[in-house]
Amino acid sequence: GNAYFDGLNAFFKELEEKTYKIQNRVMLARYLQARIPDQELIHVAPSEAAQHIAACRDEAGSYAIIYVPASQTVTVDMTRLQSGDCVAHWYDPRLGTWHDGGRVAAGTALHRWQVPVGGPDWVLVIDAVAAAGPCAD
Repeated sequence: GNAYFDGLNAFFKELEEKTYKIQNRVMLARYLQARIPDQELIHVAPSEAAQHIAACRDEAGSYAIIYVPASQTVTVDMTRLQSGDCVAHWYDPRLGTWHDGGRVAAGTALHRWQVPVGGPDWVLVIDAVAAAGPCAD
C-alpha cells in the first residue's frame, strides 16, 4: 500500500481506539466532508514510524488537525491555512482536556509548537480566527 495513506489510516484508527471523546470533540466538531489529508502542513516530519505525525485540514484552510504521538516540537507551514490570524489549542485525549496553544499572526510562514508536558499523544488543533471553529470549553 501507499505509506502516506497507511500512516493516515493508522492515525485515524489510533484516535478512534484511544477514546470516542476525541472523535466528537475534535474531529466531528468541524465540517467532515471538506477534510483532506495534508502532510505538507508539517514542515519537517520525523522519519521514524513511532513518531509519525499525521495532519489534515479542510479544503478552505479554515482549520488543521495534527496528531503528534511523541513529546517533540512540531513546525507547521501556516501558508497552507487561511491568511488571517489563527488560534491553536492542544487536545489531550487521555484526559479529554484542552490547553491553550497560542495565537499565530497573519503572514507567519512557519510556526513551531512544543507538545505540552504530560505524556505522549497530543492533537494540535489550529483554527482560523475568521472561521471561529469550536475549541476549548
